[in-house]
Amino acid sequence: MVLVSQNRCATLVPNFKTWKMPVNSGDFSIAFQFGEVLWCGTCDNAAKMPHFNDGMNDPKPNPEKAEIIAFEAHEVLPAVPVSVTQMVMERLRDFLRKSNSEATRRTYRVSIGQFQEFLQRRGKSLTQAEPGDVLAFRDFLLSGAKPMKSSSVTLRLAAIRSFYGYLQLAQLITLNPADTRLVTPPPVPESSSTNALSAKQVLALLASPNRKTASGARDYVILLMMARMALRAAEVCSIRTRDIIKISAKDVKGRSINWVVNVRVKGGRERKLPIPDDVKTAIDHYLRLDADARRTMKGNGPEAALIQRSGMGRTLGGQPITTRALWNIVKKYGDYLGIKRIHPHSFRHTAITRALDMGLSYRDVQMMSGHKSIMTVQKYDANRDDMARNAINELSYEEENGT
Repeated sequence: MVLVSQNRCATLVPNFKTWKMPVNSGDFSIAFQFGEVLWCGTCDNAAKMPHFNDGMNDPKPNPEKAEIIAFEAHEVLPAVPVSVTQMVMERLRDFLRKSNSEATRRTYRVSIGQFQEFLQRRGKSLTQAEPGDVLAFRDFLLSGAKPMKSSSVTLRLAAIRSFYGYLQLAQLITLNPADTRLVTPPPVPESSSTNALSAKQVLALLASPNRKTASGARDYVILLMMARMALRAAEVCSIRTRDIIKISAKDVKGRSINWVVNVRVKGGRERKLPIPDDVKTAIDHYLRLDADARRTMKGNGPEAALIQRSGMGRTLGGQPITTRALWNIVKKYGDYLGIKRIHPHSFRHTAITRALDMGLSYRDVQMMSGHKSIMTVQKYDANRDDMARNAINELSYEEENGT
């Protein structure tokens, strides 16, 4: 069996010579039977290859004969994909880089990597996946040893579907095995499963960091930005110093808006949000306490992250803290106060829910949350089915004068 290498060249045996293959095998390997086994891999594999047998019991290599056999085999045998072809892997790398959002890229990596491992256990590669494999993967996630929430499974399937759509555009596959017409995503609950924090819990959490230290002042800024501005963890981590901009404007009640921040949101988009005065004061306090460390570690430029690592985890250039580190910060204060099942999204959920409870419109809340669809905002409204607040109770066609 001779296996033609993917990089279009092969080394026959040590101490002989390198043979440049005349066959354009693309990004697939070609296998055919001839004499004894020969592995034609990259030049790095030269020392591992057995001798070539030209079919006449001659133990010496015969590259001319091999060239003919390879060419003939290419003509008569179809190319068969290796476990994960080089072309698909290159497309996968491109796909994982195409989003501007690190959170989105991480979701893609985890989702596709998990699906790839699932396929390998079934003896398949990414290019060999069928709708039945995606269905089995969906059911595995929903009912496996560690069942996932429907919303998380839907997110996994969306990432896989997007990846195969990318391969379709590149004409590497003809059928998207994760198409929703073939694989139905699990139903997602209409309401969010995250529990909102009470006002008392939010105030207790904000009072927990020691704001006399740089790390405590940083933690306070993190919690305050999520509680007051409904920011996601990744959005907080992505803010750079230059993203905070001085302006002069008024809100609908005539109050001054002095500062705004450019936030990179899901999908790589940017949006501009007003910075409340208490948040700006907290940011300034944190930057004053952290100034010396930023100068020492060259993390005080406009491109430096606003929220930086501290202590031994600090790096040159003002690198941001990771979303995992931010999760740990939230959990630390939650554990301290005995608040169970708290995570960064708890603050976002609380801010959106509280804004709706205060009577702000879906449109107003959407401007704060950045959701593309108002229907997503509606999922946070715990009172949307409240009979006492239903507009039917107020609707009337009588004239105001009572006639």
